[in-house]
Amino acid sequence: LTLAQGMIGTVPFKPQGPAFDAFAKRAIEHQPDVFPSPGEIQWYTLTTYNAVIAFADAFSRLFQDPSTSSYTNGALKEALLESNFTGIAGDNLSFKSNGDRMGYYDLVLVVETGLMTIGVWDEHLQKATFFDGSRMVWPDGSSCVHSAAQERCIGDIPVSVPDVTEEIV
Repeated sequence: LTLAQGMIGTVPFKPQGPAFDAFAKRAIEHQPDVFPSPGEIQWYTLTTYNAVIAFADAFSRLFQDPSTSSYTNGALKEALLESNFTGIAGDNLSFKSNGDRMGYYDLVLVVETGLMTIGVWDEHLQKATFFDGSRMVWPDGSSCVHSAAQERCIGDIPVSVPDVTEEIV
């Protein structure tokens, strides 16, 4: 962890909001031994749930489309790629042309104590949003942007985020 301090990366988006809260409540009621608390519900559980929804939605659209004459893998793939729905965590789900899911990722900064969530990457908008009041602190204790060519702070460019959420394109 020491060598990675100051690196910024992504991790699966931590679900939050009313849609996730409702799902977590149902999961805990039905399987308390598996999901003792909302924090125990893993991102992969939500991804699996969303995959089932995506396939069901794609099959439904295929079967209801009078122009569909055969139900091939190609037709199913095209229907999946056209999917666009709200997932179980309340996030928008859609897919890239290569089949990768477009989504949200937590932006994290590696610090001495582990990972600090500093914002969210929205793949739909191709934009990062940093949380109010989060502050990046580099391994040397500074909070300014460093030049790759120089080992000093470039002017007074703080990395801390003002009271209003800052969006970076």
